[in-house]
Amino acid sequence: ENTEHEKAWLIVVAGNVCRDMLKRSERKNVRLGDMQIPQESAEQSSELIDASRANLQSQNRIHAAVIALLSSRSLDHMLEILTIDLAGLLHVDAVAGPGQA
Repeated sequence: ENTEHEKAWLIVVAGNVCRDMLKRSERKNVRLGDMQIPQESAEQSSELIDASRANLQSQNRIHAAVIALLSSRSLDHMLEILTIDLAGLLHVDAVAGPGQA
């Protein structure tokens, strides 16, 4: 029971770390509601499409990381995913814990 609780806790923490890392990254995330795009402006429409694609890519990366964590066979395997695989799944250079950025 304690191991399952630890695993559930690590999944929640890892998901939060993934989300925080992607927020801090150099990617340009634009909230769609903040953009004012006249219909006739092709350049701004292109910017909206690019922002949507970037947001979808970030979401897909987070989902892949969470699925990998959920599929872990043991606590050791989950720690391996967190320390070795997570950076690759999120397409970032390094994984840092809270307060280490």
